[in-house]
Amino acid sequence: MADDEVFMLSAHTINMALECSFKYWLYKSGKSCPIENTQYISAGQAVHQFMEDLSNGTVEKDEYYLNGEYIVEGSREWEKKHEFIVPEHMYSRFFTCKENGCNWFNGRPFDVEVAFNKTIITPKGRTVNLRGRIDAQDEDEVYDWKTGSKVIGNKDYLRQAHIYDYATNFKKKVKFLSLLTGETLEVNHSPTYVPALCDEVIDILVNDMPLRRDDRHTSFTCKNFCENYNMYCRPGKEYILIE
Repeated sequence: MADDEVFMLSAHTINMALECSFKYWLYKSGKSCPIENTQYISAGQAVHQFMEDLSNGTVEKDEYYLNGEYIVEGSREWEKKHEFIVPEHMYSRFFTCKENGCNWFNGRPFDVEVAFNKTIITPKGRTVNLRGRIDAQDEDEVYDWKTGSKVIGNKDYLRQAHIYDYATNFKKKVKFLSLLTGETLEVNHSPTYVPALCDEVIDILVNDMPLRRDDRHTSFTCKNFCENYNMYCRPGKEYILIE
């Protein structure tokens, strides 16, 4: 590791590396398998686009969101536009989140998709460029909209909330809100948490980047939810060396 190396991290990559360093390696190497079950992703994207349009006063008909018509031709998502079509059995999730989003936020001025780019010097002296986008914020609060039923107790969301708190210099209250149920996650300011978290992740990335799975324990989550399991980690595949 060079002394002047800058580590590029985000809430997404931090959570992925802590979940599974091998999955992170596949992601960075361009070797990840396609996500086959996109029903929750498509519904979540549709709700996020609706909320963004709500804040801008440019709300479209429901079909615009349900059919993925907001995907811009020529964008990197265009070739996978079919993945943004919400299946009919997920319509109720979209409409519940839409109704709650209107009830809670309609008419309130806030900025959406707010980018941040923050340089951190970690306790171990590493330089980190921490990047991301915040769903919405106003003068007093930061919001992240979730479309699942549970936000409290989710470690990924907790880390993400702390990162947003750090990115806004602890000047706003951070709220992760389930538009499906109304459950809300808030965090207390902790100036040392994110720099230490970055060191924890970098230690994994530089010291423990596995190219084999023979020393890994695959869990229920791996087997049932990881898009890479069947290709790389199921019995008979776990000893294959990835070039």
